Amino acid sequence: MKNIAFTFVNEFGPEFNNLEDLTSVQIEQLHACLPLYYGEEDAASIDTSKIENLFDEEEERWGFASLYHIIDTDNNTVLYDFWEYNADSGTIFIHNSAEHIGIFMMQFHFGRVEKNAHNQHLPANFPELLQAAYKVIM
Repeated sequence: MKNIAFTFVNEFGPEFNNLEDLTSVQIEQLHACLPLYYGEEDAASIDTSKIENLFDEEEERWGFASLYHIIDTDNNTVLYDFWEYNADSGTIFIHNSAEHIGIFMMQFHFGRVEKNAHNQHLPANFPELLQAAYKVIM
């Protein structure tokens, strides 16, 4: 994989009146984002029984979340799902899976936070490739 690009899929949140359009995998992905963003302890206190609770701004939750696909432009395949939330943070998942790849966006910058089976074979400069592709859409 030499060339990647972000393609916008949709924005989700109460203001868009489309939370019911989320698939079960997308909901699972958003639930997986909680401990990564809020930390384990705070995430455990969030009532996840309704997806709307993840977007409760009065409780200082996300106002909205944007879904992007990260594609390999050499063969036009979707590799990853990227959820961007609170405008400056995000989590990358294997496409159509709730397994994250250990590379996250914090303060608009991508970095390898933890090694896992999904990122150990990625090029060492993959966070930089993501950053360059992300700048194109911003």
